[in-house]
Amino acid sequence: TRSRAKEKRYEADLDKMVALGKKNIASNLLAELNAKQAGKWEVVENTEGHGYEGDIIIAERGKKANWHISEDPGCIELSPPVQTMDTILPSMTALFKATKKAGVYPEVEFGGSGGGGGHTHIGRGVFDKNPLLLRNFLVDVFNRPYIKLVMDELGDHYNSLSVRQLGKEAGFREAVAKFDKKWRENPSGMTLEAELEIFKKIYSAREPISAPERYVDINLTNLYSAQVHKGRKNPPTVEIRMHRTQRAPCQLAVADDPVGFVLVAGL
Repeated sequence: TRSRAKEKRYEADLDKMVALGKKNIASNLLAELNAKQAGKWEVVENTEGHGYEGDIIIAERGKKANWHISEDPGCIELSPPVQTMDTILPSMTALFKATKKAGVYPEVEFGGSGGGGGHTHIGRGVFDKNPLLLRNFLVDVFNRPYIKLVMDELGDHYNSLSVRQLGKEAGFREAVAKFDKKWRENPSGMTLEAELEIFKKIYSAREPISAPERYVDINLTNLYSAQVHKGRKNPPTVEIRMHRTQRAPCQLAVADDPVGFVLVAGL
């Protein structure tokens, strides 16, 4: 009983620290953003359609670009607006300056038990235009299992399971063969919806659909299911979950390659 009471006090103290850190980061981030674009950014009311319950939202005036500062169990989650090649580094630089001033730093802990990790979302439109791009990306990651040693939290058997960790190698090969056959027969008839019907059972940690189902290295659930998280519908994206914790702004880079993109984090 005494141990449980001590644990509850610790949890309460941790919640207070997270809430305070969230507010300090928001204040610092607002200052950093407006230092570059004076008066363009403001804290907005957290209303339906703007953010999750409890989020602090920093929005660019007159635009839909929002920063979300949220609380997850025992940590602070920071989500930037949609980024391009030109905006990633400046945005991450502002964020790291804001967190440093607040005395908050990334927790670098391998093993998937607190290391956090960065989740990158790629908008559906990229794949709507070219369903072959998604197929090639999935195959590229599958064929290079060492990518997880570069990008992933080492030993993470919970937050970003691979096809191999799920024991679905044979199913994946069958899905690729099925896609390739349909593509050869009628490439113009292959839509993203048809492709997702082929691949979605491979990239599902659990069924039926539930929050833990997204705990795979490449999460497709937001593309084919109306996922609702903390009262807000998730946007339709491909979510890449297998990032190590960023230690500096420059550790998330995007580069072109024949498949379309390569994401490198935490090197």
